[in-house]
Amino acid sequence: MKDGSVRKKMSDEQELTLRLNTVLTELSDVMKQRKERIEEIRTQVNILENENDDMHKRVNELIMDAL
Repeated sequence: MKDGSVRKKMSDEQELTLRLNTVLTELSDVMKQRKERIEEIRTQVNILENENDDMHKRVNELIMDAL
């Protein structure tokens, strides 16, 4: 009887180990996806900031030309 409970315990531990590995892999994937998305958003923000700077310069040029 004792031998069966040892096997059951090992089986439970192996199952928990597999589940933990799966959860950790999924978590790692989600973190990677979020990191990639953050980089995409940062790139978009940089583009928008550059466009804003360009428009600001153009507006100032137009104002100076009007004076």
